[in-house]
Amino acid sequence: MSLVFAGSGFFGPSDLGGQIHAFKLDHQRPALTPIVVTPQPGTFPVWVGSHPSGKILYASETPSTDGTKLPGCIHAYSIDAHGVITTLGEPQCVGGTVPCHFSILNEHLLVANYGEVSGGSVAALPINPDGSLSPHKCMLPHGAGIGGHPSGRQDESHPHMFQATPDGNFAFVCDLGTNSIWGYSLSDGVLSKCSELALHAGAGPRHISFSQAAPFALVLNELDNTCVPLRYNADNGVLSEVDTLPDRGMVSVLPEGTPGASGGGACEIVISQDGRFGYASIRSCGEQNAAEEAVFNSIAVLELDTETGAVKLLDNISSGGNMPWAHAFAGTNDDFLLVGNQHAKHESEDQDQGSGVIVVFHRDTNTGLLIDSGARAEVQECVSLCVV
Repeated sequence: MSLVFAGSGFFGPSDLGGQIHAFKLDHQRPALTPIVVTPQPGTFPVWVGSHPSGKILYASETPSTDGTKLPGCIHAYSIDAHGVITTLGEPQCVGGTVPCHFSILNEHLLVANYGEVSGGSVAALPINPDGSLSPHKCMLPHGAGIGGHPSGRQDESHPHMFQATPDGNFAFVCDLGTNSIWGYSLSDGVLSKCSELALHAGAGPRHISFSQAAPFALVLNELDNTCVPLRYNADNGVLSEVDTLPDRGMVSVLPEGTPGASGGGACEIVISQDGRFGYASIRSCGEQNAAEEAVFNSIAVLELDTETGAVKLLDNISSGGNMPWAHAFAGTNDDFLLVGNQHAKHESEDQDQGSGVIVVFHRDTNTGLLIDSGARAEVQECVSLCVV
């Protein structure tokens, strides 16, 4: 059995507000059983994640007044044996707007603030012994973007993810606006930049996942729907492209010939614990990325060669809904992949798109392929997901 937490809500004024939905996942059936819905201030929890102890849940808050983005904060909750969460301490400001991702390094919560008009930033919040948070000691702006993308989304910096490495030595920021990945070390609560890797033009790095079995990571690029393998140097916190591979290993996460494949929409990527397979979600593209409208709503299954770093697209299947923002593994051997879709179906904005839905996929641990288990759970406007 696993506990599943899903964040719901969305930008702008909403009767829904922010909510965190808790479920129990029965691995035998499988089935998702609702436990409780917890209201949260602000528009919605852009990201939810747990402490390694499994006893604390963290959720970002993106306040909004008539759609105006205000400085965000992080809430801490204790998790009881039944999956009920209770507020733990005071929410802590992150020093920037739209905190869209966080991870934990050396008992600090590392936060990526996507930012709005003036660009994004990163921050480090100390985690207290009881799991509550203290005010940040360090907040660093990422400054201007690289510019030049027709969407304007690279005019300013936009950190999309701040991911700690599995070895606990460094953390890396995917910055869509600077078109690069920044490496950081952390000492006494202070972040120090130690590297930066520029990606190919128009990439727009959104998320990155590190292999636990090999010195490689996969970065997923939102603006052109590509995945690039990177070599990780654990000694100095440097990422580098794999020059020995054709096109430095870059692959599309959509099948060849897909209309609008390079128009953007890629979102989340995770690597199985054996390091052999990666899973990437692709939503849709259109005006936001200055591209022709195209709807993908799919999960790409990728194979990663742990010796060379080469990546191969094995499959691309329906996410089971519309706008798959987040997905996460469940089970001892990552036996399941849970996908959170913002809506049930794709319709124009003035039509009913249905409730959001979490879809549970069986994962074949030998082939990496996914099979829809049929298990579902409704979550209105599902945008983030965490399995404990």
